Amino acid sequence: MAKFSFVKGLWKTRDPEWVKDREEKWHMASCLLGERNKSRAQSYKKYFMKGEWTEGSRYYPLAHFFYLFSPNQNVKYFRLILEEITGNESKEYFRKMVLASLITLKYSRHITLDAEEFTALCVESIDGLTSFSDEKLVLGNYSVSRFPFSKLEQGSCDFFWMYVRGVNEWLEEKNSHGASGFEFFLTFWFESNKTLTFEYFPAEFYQSDLLKLFTLIHHYIPHHNSNSGAQEKARFVKDFHRLANDMGFSNDLVASTWKLAQESKEDEWVDHLYQCTKDEDSYAWDSSDFALFTNLVYRSKVYQGDMVDAIYQRYAKNGFIADGHVFNQSYIDVTELLTQDFIAELAVSNSKAILGRLTRLELSEKFMGTSKVSFSLDIIAIDCKGNHEREVPRILIIERPTDFYVAADARRYCANRQFMVDDIKAETGIELVRYFGFDQNPILERTYPPRPQDYLEYEKEMERPFYNASYLPLKTGSTAFILNDENEYVVVPDRPTIL
Repeated sequence: MAKFSFVKGLWKTRDPEWVKDREEKWHMASCLLGERNKSRAQSYKKYFMKGEWTEGSRYYPLAHFFYLFSPNQNVKYFRLILEEITGNESKEYFRKMVLASLITLKYSRHITLDAEEFTALCVESIDGLTSFSDEKLVLGNYSVSRFPFSKLEQGSCDFFWMYVRGVNEWLEEKNSHGASGFEFFLTFWFESNKTLTFEYFPAEFYQSDLLKLFTLIHHYIPHHNSNSGAQEKARFVKDFHRLANDMGFSNDLVASTWKLAQESKEDEWVDHLYQCTKDEDSYAWDSSDFALFTNLVYRSKVYQGDMVDAIYQRYAKNGFIADGHVFNQSYIDVTELLTQDFIAELAVSNSKAILGRLTRLELSEKFMGTSKVSFSLDIIAIDCKGNHEREVPRILIIERPTDFYVAADARRYCANRQFMVDDIKAETGIELVRYFGFDQNPILERTYPPRPQDYLEYEKEMERPFYNASYLPLKTGSTAFILNDENEYVVVPDRPTIL
């Protein structure tokens, strides 16, 4: 057993509140660690919680985790832990891996540093440099690049590509924030592209990652302001454009990829159709798990007036409804569409037909990101009027495409769809339900509530929490709801909604 010499002042194991907070942070840190080996995970947890480890164990923590999993990550503790690590090569590996974590924000969820501390740590991790350099740093008999990520032996800039992939992940993740690493190293990244070579790799080897990043930058789609990282991302994109204009790209591949992304129309997805029928793909037809379009359900704990109108107003305010679209309403019988689990949520008798008030909206070109295709939204209000303190109104939204488009490839459409989820949650107070469908997919390795390794994925949606249900609302997967398909609703003329 070993301990750091300063463990007494760093790990407050006798403070119940500190231990409780540390347990909560371990939940996030362990997900990021991604360790499936239970013995190794327990070894890292022992260090995380107590600052202890077993010397010489096969599960001995890697050097950089001594720092990343310590309770404090400022420069003082960086230096103290560095001093505890023996061997120049191990010290440099520690410095390099900490720097990688700072660049990619991989451990930002449990590391708390203010802007000044973070900047000081970034400078410390690259030995005090404030601009990119290929100088050598000599540690005893060991010589390394002073900027640890300058070049790989193969001639490709490791730092350059790590940064690209990190920014891609950060910009796409809905509620990610803490952009200090990307902002601090942005000028480094522009300077480092002049060292990029492809001596051992074909040019297209990395271009997909680069094209993805440049497309995100050129055609940036802002996150809703209710997302904690929205302003940071918008500022980063603005700074990226400024440096692209001021510094340019000295590498030919990078420069040509920047231009290629600028010319991207982002509507090629409409050319890729998925010909799904009940006979050809019954699983997709009957399940929401891999459906091309996912239904949404809005839920309110108390009666809030006309929720359909509130939703319509949000789409209209954002310019997401097609010009000249006529809004038709009708009553439909939805009894056979709904699962028994969902029906049990409603304050209606199973012996009665369940009626809904249907409003169909056509989405605009702005929403779709293309003029080649348009989708409609069917908003079905199951009012269940009566004692509003007891009954919970439901608004079911089903996306109605004109064909089986692979809409997951439609970046602008998917982004606007998520924007509206956030917008409705933030602006109307209507609660959303997230249906997992665990009880209908026994072959999948999923549990309810979510497993610890699922936490980060679900956390993206939790800034404004959902109401969670393990089942699905519809018997038929939303893939089945192609507009004008045979699976149309049963219209009930001149019938009021059930009381």
